[in-house]
Amino acid sequence: MPGNPTSCLSNAYILLIPLLRATARLPAWRPETRRLRLSASVTSAPGRHQFYPVRIEGEAAVPVFKGSGEITSLGRADGYFEIPAEVERCRRVPR
Repeated sequence: MPGNPTSCLSNAYILLIPLLRATARLPAWRPETRRLRLSASVTSAPGRHQFYPVRIEGEAAVPVFKGSGEITSLGRADGYFEIPAEVERCRRVPR
C-alpha cells in the first residue's frame, strides 16, 4: 500500500476490500454509484489513472482533493470519481 494517507485509503477501497471479501468468500462489494455534474474543473497528470475524492452537494460533485498527504481531503469526501489515464482534464459542468 502507498505511504500517503489519501492514497492508502483510496487503494484500500479500490483494491483491498474486494480482495478481502473474495478471500473470505463474501459477496462482491458493490459501492453506490451516481451520475452528478462536476462543480469545478479537475486536471490530471498525463498517463496517470486517478481516483479523485468529491463531496456531494445536492446534484453536484465538488472536488475536495488537496494532496496525497492531506487526510482532511478524504475526511470531507463522500466518494470519488475515476479519471482514466488518457484523460488530462475533466471540465466543470454548468448548471
